[in-house]
Amino acid sequence: MKRASAFVVLAFTAACAFAAEYPTKPVRIISPFPPGGSVDLVARLVGAELSKLLGQQIVIDNRSGASGMIGTELAKNAAPDGYTLPGYEFTTWQILAAPKATPGTIIATLNEKVRAMMKTPDSLKRWQDRGLDVIASTPEEMAAHLTREIKKWGAVFKEQGIKSE
Repeated sequence: MKRASAFVVLAFTAACAFAAEYPTKPVRIISPFPPGGSVDLVARLVGAELSKLLGQQIVIDNRSGASGMIGTELAKNAAPDGYTLPGYEFTTWQILAAPKATPGTIIATLNEKVRAMMKTPDSLKRWQDRGLDVIASTPEEMAAHLTREIKKWGAVFKEQGIKSE
């Protein structure tokens, strides 16, 4: 029993020593979309704060193309040494919208058909094969979502002092 305990202590000590040295060089966050967009913004906000916490430069590496697949593949194949960070979740969403004065009956019909189409097994598989989740909402659910997003991101922008230019 003493040998096992000594091994665990030695292993823990070695792990702590390694962790104390990390990072010894800049850390890279791969953003699979072009600079200036929402994914880039989040990467830069995370990178700035992480740099302070780690005491090391964080480099944002924008590798756009193929709807994010180029950067995603690069991150997937990067060395697992802690110097490449593709690992933050950022949810984006798409809306199918019509002009403001479109009659409600037409909106309801289109919404019903689009939601039905997006929920078929074949359609769900196509989206999921590309790493996408389908949330086929009603116009009311989407309006509530937009309200929550505006409130959430408005608070982030205010806290970070971000202003539109």
